[in-house]
Amino acid sequence: MMARHACWETIVAHELFSAMQDWDGTSAAALAAVYVEHSGRCDFQTNLISACQNPATERAATWLVKHHCETGKSSFSPEACTRLYMTLPAFEAWDAQLHVLQVMDFLPVPKEAAQVVFDVARDGANSAQKLICAWSLYGVAKLAAEHPEYRAAAKAILEEAAQLAPKGAIAVRLRKAQALLP
Repeated sequence: MMARHACWETIVAHELFSAMQDWDGTSAAALAAVYVEHSGRCDFQTNLISACQNPATERAATWLVKHHCETGKSSFSPEACTRLYMTLPAFEAWDAQLHVLQVMDFLPVPKEAAQVVFDVARDGANSAQKLICAWSLYGVAKLAAEHPEYRAAAKAILEEAAQLAPKGAIAVRLRKAQALLP
């Protein structure tokens, strides 16, 4: 009986990975359909975190993590959060990194991953990709709000960014970041 259960889990995981690999890279509706089909399965979160660590599925997997959190189901274990955040520097796709920065309101950063998240967000705060820059500024502030040892460095990053008089998404995220660290 145990072998049959393990076999079933392997098949289900393969179906999820295949669906993510088959994604066209643009259709949110297609990923939402993958979410509906797979999110009720007991190993969904574990499989998602594993898929985040694969360049072939990182964009789809991180979108699904973000979607899962936005639907109010952000009950990832601390171990899963650590694995997710530790993957940040390895992402090949900028939007995979963006999705993880965007879930910081939903998923606390475990202490084991704090330095990695800080380093990625600090570097991203200078990115030419405006959304990465915007969400990295917010990310350093969110991290510092959770881990006070990063507060002084985060405030310095936000002050430096403010001196550049950013516009648009960067200005909005910067204001929200500054509100986290009064």
